[in-house]
Amino acid sequence: PYRRSVVLNYSCPEAGIDSPIDIKLLGTASSFNSSALATSNPDLAAGLTRLSSLVAPGSSFRTSITNSSGRDTVLFTLFRKTGSLPAAGPFTASGTLVMSVP
Repeated sequence: PYRRSVVLNYSCPEAGIDSPIDIKLLGTASSFNSSALATSNPDLAAGLTRLSSLVAPGSSFRTSITNSSGRDTVLFTLFRKTGSLPAAGPFTASGTLVMSVP
């Protein structure tokens, strides 16, 4: 219940493009886990994982577009601050994925 798989779809309006691309995660790192995004609950952080590797805020992963499209499946996971009992209730987190050509 603390994980969610998300499919990222990439596309280019011009047909026939084959290219490596970088996907960068922008957002505020958690104060207790710099590899995960801060949330509105100070005892929780949200991590993005691709191919078993955690993608920290400010870092990126390389993937590709083939014939003008591509896709990756990433996993979002919650982390709790060691020794804490996070407050019950809703929380929010925010991050932006930026696609660029290396």
